[in-house]
Amino acid sequence: MRDLVEAASLHSGGLAGPLRLGVIPTVAPYLLPGLLKEIARRHPGSELKVRETVTQTLLAELAQGSLDLVIAALPLLHPEIETLPVFSERFMLIAPPGTPAALPDDEVLARHPLLLLEEGHCFRDHALAACGLSVADEVDTLAASSLSTLVQMVAHGLGVTLIPEMAAQSEAQHDRVAVRSFAGPQRTRTVALALRTMPRSSARPRIRPING
Repeated sequence: MRDLVEAASLHSGGLAGPLRLGVIPTVAPYLLPGLLKEIARRHPGSELKVRETVTQTLLAELAQGSLDLVIAALPLLHPEIETLPVFSERFMLIAPPGTPAALPDDEVLARHPLLLLEEGHCFRDHALAACGLSVADEVDTLAASSLSTLVQMVAHGLGVTLIPEMAAQSEAQHDRVAVRSFAGPQRTRTVALALRTMPRSSARPRIRPING
């Protein structure tokens, strides 16, 4: 949260007045409460307006000037937008209770339908890529509109799903599902801050990587 506040401050050399922030749904519920509190504490003159929707809509509104900043997961491909990676987090596998921890990941996915977010959510593509799949047609899937719904579907025996680590801390802390990290190399996503690319003549500081 501190890194995001520091990066957002580069928007105009400090946060004061209206700031229109867009956030994707798989980040907003888990990051925004603490982030908004930190921004209010450090920048009491700011007037933050939050918009939560899918990545492509946020990028279009950012490029058009309807938003000032966007928090979303990479890759964020748009010719008028530059990005600043802020942090990475693991994907967690949410499976039915009693799923053996020693069972290989591919066997878990083969035994159960893979539950995904509906079309339009970038996390759907991230989950497929993490499972080594390229299109949803390759697996037996059911789609949902939120991570909470996905976890509840797993709890009722409808399949397995992937959720980001930050979501697992609040969505899957009960005995109706098993939370597992992937065996071997971890699957991750990187969350970044995006803003409009400014002309070289602009006085706004160029964004720079955050150490650590």
